[in-house]
Amino acid sequence: MTSTPPRRPRTAISQVSHGRGTCLVALLAAIPLLLCAAVVLPGSAPRAAEEEIMVDGVRHLRNAVPLTPTPERIELEELWRAGGADDEESFFGLIVDVVSDDQGRIYLLDAQLSEVVVFAPDGRREGTLFREGEGPGEVHGPRDLLALPDGSLGVVQEAPGKVIAVSRENIPQPSLIAERPDGSEGFVVLIAGVSGGGNIVLSGIATMRPDEAGRQERHNFLASFTREGSARTTYATARGDYDFSAFTFDERLHSPPIWWGFTVGPDGRVYAALDFDRYAISVFEPGGDLAMVIERDHEPLRRASADLAAMRRNIANALPPGAQVEIAVSETDPAIAYMHRGLRVPFGDRLWVLPSRGYQDQPPGVFATYDVFDLEGQWRKQVSLACEGDGNHDGLFLLGDGRAVLVRGYLEALAAMFGSGTPLSEEDAEAPPMEVICYRFPE
Repeated sequence: MTSTPPRRPRTAISQVSHGRGTCLVALLAAIPLLLCAAVVLPGSAPRAAEEEIMVDGVRHLRNAVPLTPTPERIELEELWRAGGADDEESFFGLIVDVVSDDQGRIYLLDAQLSEVVVFAPDGRREGTLFREGEGPGEVHGPRDLLALPDGSLGVVQEAPGKVIAVSRENIPQPSLIAERPDGSEGFVVLIAGVSGGGNIVLSGIATMRPDEAGRQERHNFLASFTREGSARTTYATARGDYDFSAFTFDERLHSPPIWWGFTVGPDGRVYAALDFDRYAISVFEPGGDLAMVIERDHEPLRRASADLAAMRRNIANALPPGAQVEIAVSETDPAIAYMHRGLRVPFGDRLWVLPSRGYQDQPPGVFATYDVFDLEGQWRKQVSLACEGDGNHDGLFLLGDGRAVLVRGYLEALAAMFGSGTPLSEEDAEAPPMEVICYRFPE
């Protein structure tokens, strides 16, 4: 497939330690649950000053980043693109996740068509995996995509919460049926999943039956699971209870950062954003011990009044007709852009963090600017990735092989996957078909 000319479209958190030790779309994503019973890049800047302290026996590294750091600008090189208005071969519904394998293939999860589209390294479409249904190798309500340690490919299904697996040849494999991390009885909903170093990590919700007063306990969790579905350890939980008699949808409580704000390194370590307002990444050993917390200075980014009004209006549009729900949205953006999957260890030896400021008001041609930390928690530099796209609509997936995939309309797709399908705005209603663009980092 050849390239074509560029086109411009338009909480209360608890950490659980064992042993010795964002945005509008986030709101839309939680609403339907109401109804549920590195390549080492050259030229690194001098290391910023940091302060190391111990809190409850855990190392906290507080990085003091320069007030006006000079980002290293990297021009991503286009390899191929698929979808969009001019591609008659590839039509996408809702692309919500992207992974690659050691053969260079790229896998796109289409949540609307309930399939995974496979592309060869050169951009040739090789076929699809999975399909809609409830039988072996079939999915209903797919939410996320991950490569499992046994070499199979897994799709995270929301409810009932499980990871459905197939081989790379589309032969059904045993599913991972997730048990409740607390071991009690109840319903499990899964949101997202990442695997690395043999560690399968899933986020989700463990619910209880509503009591007589119409209240329901909901325990959001981030936990490690065996391939068979047994919970190994819980890294963090966040209460997000519902009171159906007088419900208020609260962004901070009912769409917590741990749903999407985490990743797993090649050694199985888990990196998680657990607080909406704080720029802090908790680093867990695979077995559950909290190894350290990486922090840096952060000035909250206030949302404009027009943005707040638009959020409330669009959330109301995503609710079922006649639903009586109060809406409480944050006056500021989250510190880390968790809806963009803003934590990555794409090259194995660096943690890349996308703060909410990192995709707002970027210089011409820059899609996003990341903070880059070494794996000891020290801030090293900022990197601006230059490519097509708009961070307020699109998503950029950093793969572990020196490539990145831009998904046009990613945030709208994520909202539509969970919501009613109501366009976020009149402009979104006229949006072109989804398109993906594969880039590589320059050598």
